[in-house]
Amino acid sequence: MKRHMIVLAAALAFTAMRGARAENVTPPSPDQSAHVAEFLDIYDKGCLQAYQHNDLTGFAAGLQCQRLTLRELARHSVTDKEPGKGWEIKGKSGTYILMTDGEDPLCTVVTAGPANMPALEPYRALVASHAAQWNLALTVWYRGSLAIVSRLPGYLEMQRGSPSFVTYSYISVQPSDGRNEFQLTYSPPPIEQISP
Repeated sequence: MKRHMIVLAAALAFTAMRGARAENVTPPSPDQSAHVAEFLDIYDKGCLQAYQHNDLTGFAAGLQCQRLTLRELARHSVTDKEPGKGWEIKGKSGTYILMTDGEDPLCTVVTAGPANMPALEPYRALVASHAAQWNLALTVWYRGSLAIVSRLPGYLEMQRGSPSFVTYSYISVQPSDGRNEFQLTYSPPPIEQISP
């Protein structure tokens, strides 16, 4: 339970950093379906696959991306602990930030888009597929308004995969400028618990 609270606190701290990094995340193309597909593809291949197998740097090297400097990474970091690694990815349908936290096992993908960008249901389907692949039973840990745990309006959904301590999170922050920021995070189990 303590680990899940740390992940929730990290995710919420990340949303509080939104204003500092909004200039790095461009709005999506008019084709929202393509933007959502690309966003989920980076989350799947980057966080759910490469990060879980300690190959996120190799994954990022194969993309059109720019490594974030320590200063840029500090603006994106979810905690005030040692920063991890991060990249800005210029995709075909949008710009994405792919990053890890230095000490806590957490991989995050961030993008911006209109409030009605249809990312939640495809995200849920991807998480269910990943959990099934790893024989995890999903439990909704939290689903509701971000406003009850943050001053920022938005939506937060966290799911836990059992028996290991896997956490999946979806965050949609709704600023006043009409562009939402979407964040997908993944916190894997300790490496000794990974066995498909």
